[in-house]
Amino acid sequence: MTITIETYSDEVEFAMYAQPRMELLSIIDTGVYPNTKKLLTAFSAFNARLSPGGDLEKFKDHDDLITINVRPHTDMIVQYLGAVMQIIEGIELAAPGTFPAAKIVEVEPIV
Repeated sequence: MTITIETYSDEVEFAMYAQPRMELLSIIDTGVYPNTKKLLTAFSAFNARLSPGGDLEKFKDHDDLITINVRPHTDMIVQYLGAVMQIIEGIELAAPGTFPAAKIVEVEPIV
């Protein structure tokens, strides 16, 4: 479908579409993507600290005990957020400039 903007009315009508669309993209680019990346990085770092040799290693058993009921859910969150990041990065590769925050990707392991 071709959109033709010939009048001021056409332009106003198009802006009514473009503004909320760009707001959605902006939320993903400036909120969802960077915060997801920050969360997964912090989660991975925390788990590394609980691992053997980590400065919080002595709390590993306690952490396992208090998170046992929610661990399946947090594991799903980590998995799904990782997929969300991959999707956003894929969109940025396919359509550069859609999500500038995802332009430079540093791949970090998700634990």
